[in-house]
Amino acid sequence: MEQRSYIVTGAGGSIGRAAALILARRGANVVVADIVEAAAEETVRLIRAEGGNAVYSHCDVSIEDNAWSTVELAITEFGRLDGAFNNAGLPPVNVPLHQLTSADFQRSLDINVLGVFHCMKHQIAAMLKAGSGGSIVNTASVGGTVAIPAHGEYIAAKHAVIGLTRIAAVVRQMTKNNFKLRCLAERQRHKRSSR
Repeated sequence: MEQRSYIVTGAGGSIGRAAALILARRGANVVVADIVEAAAEETVRLIRAEGGNAVYSHCDVSIEDNAWSTVELAITEFGRLDGAFNNAGLPPVNVPLHQLTSADFQRSLDINVLGVFHCMKHQIAAMLKAGSGGSIVNTASVGGTVAIPAHGEYIAAKHAVIGLTRIAAVVRQMTKNNFKLRCLAERQRHKRSSR
């Protein structure tokens, strides 16, 4: 990974920060992307304290221009984009489906689905333009493979992330390009509702 360039969205949170630190420790340049500036700047500080190279990008993944400018920052700062970990997302609202508001459902779709789409769209375009391949990992969560009570908007969104990753993999095969796509389905402990 020496001198390669990676974007990590949601890099101010625990999973994103851990991924950014691991990439930096392996010699990668890291674009630390997050909507929460203080948390992201702390990730940058931690990377630099260990001798790594990182820059902060303010990125609300639900806004396409933010995703695009984060990719542009990686190319401007580091000369290329070799990979991304699309990890930004919202947790479940934790209410039964019949009590879920349309606004909460839409917010989950905007960040957990549209955000991944915005990021992948511009990351893939940059990798195809460079012609050097790359790797994209999307956080889907175990929620993308199961149904969990009181997590309707989250489960729907994470199923969609798996679908987006699969269709991008099909496009990769059709265009015979050398980039890899993966979905991360980390295990989370969910309390079962007694209702």
